[in-house]
Amino acid sequence: FFYLVLWSCHIPVSTAEDAGYFFPSLVHEEDQNAISGIGINFGTPWDVWKVIDFSKVSWVAILDSLPTMLALILFSLIHVPINIPAFALSTKVDVDMN
Repeated sequence: FFYLVLWSCHIPVSTAEDAGYFFPSLVHEEDQNAISGIGINFGTPWDVWKVIDFSKVSWVAILDSLPTMLALILFSLIHVPINIPAFALSTKVDVDMN
């Protein structure tokens, strides 16, 4: 969808890159381990943290969303034990949850 909007507005991808709509590449031009042409290097899992500028993170927004995130975690944990037996009853299939 993003590229469709760029195309329909006649905005080149290079202009969107210059405006900061893409994450910077994690690899350098001379890196031989990169997949050619797409700028991905499978180095360490910690490489993703090189891209993020934590000074631009809205910590207030993260703190405001913590109750919602905790509610989603709680719901995810109780979802399976409640719905599997209900599904077993509606389909008349004996389910072993062990």
